[in-house]
Amino acid sequence: MAQEEQRKRHLRVERFYSQKDYKSKKRGNSPTTPTRHNFAGHGRALDRQIQSIDASYQVLAQSWEGNESIKARGISVELESAPNTFIPVDRLIENGWELLNERTVQSGHTLLNNQTWFVPDGKLSVLDEIVNSYLTQKHRGKPLYRPLVEAIERVHLAAAKELWTETEPFPANDELWLEIWLRRGASENEREVILKQFVILAEQQGIRVGKGRIKLPEHTILAAFGRGSDFARDVAVLNCISEIRRGRDYADVFSGMLPSEQIEYGDDLLVRISDSDPNAPWISVLDTGINRGHPMLEKLIGEEDNMTIELSWSSGDDDNHGTLMAGLCLYGDLAGILSGTQRVEMPVNVEGVKIVPPPLQKNTDEKLAGYYTAQGVSLSEARRRDRRRIWCITTTMSEPNQAIPTSWSSQMDNLAAGVDNEGELRRLLCLSAGNIPQDLWKDYPASNYQHTVRNPGQSWNALCVGAYTELQTIRLASSYTPLAIRGALSPVSSTSIEWANHWPNKPDIVFEGGNAGYQAANHSTLNLDELMLLSTHAQYNEGVFGTTSGTSPATALAARMAAILMAEYPDYSPETIRGLMIHSAHWTDAMETTIPREKSRLKSDRATFLLRTVGYGVPNLRRAIECSKNSATLISECQIQPFKIEGEKTLFNKMHLHSLPWPANTLTTNPTEKVRMRVTLSYFIEPNPGNRGYTSQFRYASCALRFKVSAPGQAAEDLNADVNKIASDEFITDDRQHVRGSTDGWLLGQECFKGSIHSDMWEGSAADLISMKHIAVYPVTGWWRTRSSHDRAEAIMNYSLIVSIECAKESVDIYSEIETVIENTIMLQQTV
Repeated sequence: MAQEEQRKRHLRVERFYSQKDYKSKKRGNSPTTPTRHNFAGHGRALDRQIQSIDASYQVLAQSWEGNESIKARGISVELESAPNTFIPVDRLIENGWELLNERTVQSGHTLLNNQTWFVPDGKLSVLDEIVNSYLTQKHRGKPLYRPLVEAIERVHLAAAKELWTETEPFPANDELWLEIWLRRGASENEREVILKQFVILAEQQGIRVGKGRIKLPEHTILAAFGRGSDFARDVAVLNCISEIRRGRDYADVFSGMLPSEQIEYGDDLLVRISDSDPNAPWISVLDTGINRGHPMLEKLIGEEDNMTIELSWSSGDDDNHGTLMAGLCLYGDLAGILSGTQRVEMPVNVEGVKIVPPPLQKNTDEKLAGYYTAQGVSLSEARRRDRRRIWCITTTMSEPNQAIPTSWSSQMDNLAAGVDNEGELRRLLCLSAGNIPQDLWKDYPASNYQHTVRNPGQSWNALCVGAYTELQTIRLASSYTPLAIRGALSPVSSTSIEWANHWPNKPDIVFEGGNAGYQAANHSTLNLDELMLLSTHAQYNEGVFGTTSGTSPATALAARMAAILMAEYPDYSPETIRGLMIHSAHWTDAMETTIPREKSRLKSDRATFLLRTVGYGVPNLRRAIECSKNSATLISECQIQPFKIEGEKTLFNKMHLHSLPWPANTLTTNPTEKVRMRVTLSYFIEPNPGNRGYTSQFRYASCALRFKVSAPGQAAEDLNADVNKIASDEFITDDRQHVRGSTDGWLLGQECFKGSIHSDMWEGSAADLISMKHIAVYPVTGWWRTRSSHDRAEAIMNYSLIVSIECAKESVDIYSEIETVIENTIMLQQTV
């Protein structure tokens, strides 16, 4: 790292943006409506089905009279769509129906859209009246409510299996832990009524209800142990449920192996360790516990800083995992410092919370890992809320690994966004992407592409960490060669190649996660100490050091870098720290040269492949911390209110137009020099999960943001008109044409706009960069807008915009001119 007097810090540019009234230029698509040639016959058939449901419900309602335990009254129904049609939901929702889940089933070229609804007491008449109006009234020559009624093929009472949203068969007769997603209802009071009703009635049916609760905008998630058929015996129990999912087992973690060569270095290292600064950032290791009696941890982790969410578990590490992670968070890879003689500084602190059950209880508990994680966070913060923290969470669950939010990943997004404290304390959580079983390594790298990121890696807000490797040296096992080449994806790291295209690219970044030995003669692989990371072993009486590999140690190293960044810039928000990690990342040559041929033909295919395997690549600590003469990083931390309420409508509200301080003179005098620009936009969303489709009004994200940079020759007002209908309409009114933008020179384009962090890179000439100082940050819709009943329509959103420009020629001084422009602007504003 550069000497202190030479170091150039990042430049804050919050003064250089303006707010603009905003209206989106995008238009929604109208749903396809099938043609019913016998509309009267179709309407009468639906009417008969509704009457049959109503008759069944009246019998149930009479049986509930006088039962004070049943207050959430109504009935669940199933709407089946016509082939290749989606059922529009708005009118039913407006009239009090509650969409529980939505499932798309494809058979050949036929696609069916099945919806399960909760119909409150007295609201079945809504659909009955719609169908009767369809039969008796016309609008412009067509039956009234035609798009809705003709999209419905059949309506019937919902059974428990319709609430089962897994791909595997409904476990009617299997006794197991299940995740029960209770519906919230129309208010927080109704949430509590539904929860109480479920707990009382479920226990009467012999169902064991866990103690954990996860509260999300439209669900309360808890665990329950029983058979699937147990939930079907009482309609009043079903009335509380939105979805039923399988409880998940914890994934296996790599246990350390006792190294034979390096134990004698331990005593020497102990005398070189400096005391840590209690005011430095803390990494909170939420894991299997820490054995803090380890001689290299004892004086760095206080007894009171080693906690457990369950006293009967103890805070010790009985799985040789959390202790290894604690050592990596404190020291990094010990192999790099054992043979040295210099003092070992401690730039960060570590605390531990045991959130994973001991081995004998693991996978027999209620399996609500999101609840355990929230308990761990709460326990740490309740003891010392004043600490600046990075959260390190390196355990995963075996399923589900699809591109859908889980209870655990949704809770991660909740915690990151600070939903539990109205956003006042937002958090940076580092998660591991999950490991590939060793028996699959021999098929590297195909096995990586087929093995998807593990739960809770679906989180949008958390920093999901995969593994790459630089480790190549094998001295002892001479018949083996390194399986992965230097700088390539680690054999252990999972990817998101097989995820649906709409979900975020994961992992976000990669750190060292170890390599493996490969023996060509018998096509086998082996874990070799020399190709793994060295850390503190839980069973330290048997040996001070242990080796480990996988995405867990990679995540510990990521958390360590994040904490070092936080120490350097203590006033930066979690969004900015996360943004700098990704902003500083790059793809190695090995990553680019190992792209499969079929994925390397188009630039967009190459970019997508890399984002789905190694994310944005390997972060660089020096780039993340400092600038240089020919390279400047500008940071703007802002707040935006994306939506507003006008009358009964929720509309778009504001966008931001950043016009950054720019080295125009330097660029003008060096017009042919090659320059690079990188833009990263980082923010946290509030999650709203549920199996109801994520591109409808039930979007997972509260609100998403986008950025667009002015093209060469494009002024600020032209950029505004490019993204903002209000501005483009003004051009039309004035009979003017605005200069349209271009994506030429940008590496990723639309592919970067997934999840809640977006980063893209541009290369070109200094002459072209002169006018690229304007950046629009604008909202796209989310459930804050479409689900206005939750009173979040006018909520405020924090974001961090990070912009770097760099000249390939080191003698070109970009930094000084930008710094001068900022200083002059501040002086001018202070004198006005």
